[in-house]
Amino acid sequence: MAAYVAQLGNKLTDQTNFQILQAYPEQLSSNDIFDGCAKIVVAEPFYEKLDEYPIIECLNFFYQIKGLKHRGLIADNAITVPSMSRIMVTAIECFNLRQAHQHLNEECSNFSHAAIDKFRGNDVDLNLPVWQYNYRPLTDAFEVSKIVFGKTSIEHKGKVSKKFNATGICHGFIVSVEHVNTLEETLSSLCDYKKQHVQLLTSPVKVGITDVCRCLIEFDSNSEDFVFSGDVELGSRH
Repeated sequence: MAAYVAQLGNKLTDQTNFQILQAYPEQLSSNDIFDGCAKIVVAEPFYEKLDEYPIIECLNFFYQIKGLKHRGLIADNAITVPSMSRIMVTAIECFNLRQAHQHLNEECSNFSHAAIDKFRGNDVDLNLPVWQYNYRPLTDAFEVSKIVFGKTSIEHKGKVSKKFNATGICHGFIVSVEHVNTLEETLSSLCDYKKQHVQLLTSPVKVGITDVCRCLIEFDSNSEDFVFSGDVELGSRH
């Protein structure tokens, strides 16, 4: 129904020029598409229900395009919206986030929480609505990787270094996504209605403007997942 309303609202009623296909991407064939292949591909995060997992959302779109191109259902020069997504990292100070997710240690209020701590493990990788926490950025957002959808390529930057631009306690890192279209207009996932990937340091570190953080994100093409790691180097002059 929503697709039909959008069709009527945009005056796209001529089915020789516009059609709605009720199919998953893996069910499509060249017979279903005008001219045999698509010239424009637009991401729809709510369709896959991945809008609260921005990085997984990007990887899902990337691998769908790659698979459809391999089958000849998307033109090599097709326009994708977004055209690319940048994986961005921000080092943060956030005491209440740390307090909410740190271990309780052996005793808290005269009760042993050792079993709970053991069950939780390190609990350093989280997916949270960070806008609900009172965090303070200690660095500008910086790019650690780029997913280019049109070229179906992921640009790996290796371990990226970034100087802190403020003094404080570094509790961890927010990993967000910045979507970019062909006009270089951007839309960040770091907003008031999305969750972000957050990695807490095992132990908070006091930092200053002579210190740097080093971050790395790696992608697994088999599981279509990612691994992020970040650390702090004190007293760097580089």
